[in-house]
Amino acid sequence: MKQLRTLLVLFAVSICAVQNAWADEEVSVTVSLPEPNSLSTEILKKVEDVKTVQNLTVTSGTLGDLDWGTLQSMSALKTLDLEHASADAIPASQFRGYCPNLETVKLPSDLKTIGNYAFWNKDNLITVVVPSTLESIGNEAFMGCSKLANCSLAGCSLLKTIPGYCFSGCGKLESFTIPASVTTIGEYNQEIKGKTNVEIIP
Repeated sequence: MKQLRTLLVLFAVSICAVQNAWADEEVSVTVSLPEPNSLSTEILKKVEDVKTVQNLTVTSGTLGDLDWGTLQSMSALKTLDLEHASADAIPASQFRGYCPNLETVKLPSDLKTIGNYAFWNKDNLITVVVPSTLESIGNEAFMGCSKLANCSLAGCSLLKTIPGYCFSGCGKLESFTIPASVTTIGEYNQEIKGKTNVEIIP
């Protein structure tokens, strides 16, 4: 009887250990979008709840309005790779107040606009990969991203203006590259204007 009890205890401990190991594993999902506004449907084919996903890669397809809403609901999201997805713009305030754990973002390779306040106060954000197609950045788009260290605009030859407050509070930007096409840097961007290692690429 004692042996049976011991075996049952060991079995229970083993089950707990396995459950804890599963709990520690990050949830990563890769999807393609057959049509706009299908992101939630495609993710739910692989996991039970979009809110559990920590790493998301979209390998193809066009993002619709509902897809941006799905991304806002993904509270556990840490890395977001949209490089091979298609979108003209990141909506205004897209991640403002959403996705508090977001650390790394790769933006769509055909992106033209980052909306106002798009990444406002994302204080865990470290890296944003920006495509060369970018034409405009909204006001305060990255304001308050206190850990942002990597956000090169070097290839953005269509970009003309960095608006006021855009990078205000981004004290971790150790180096910053601005294309020669930029003719205006707005006020309160001291984190990039006041550094000697700001590089301008002709």
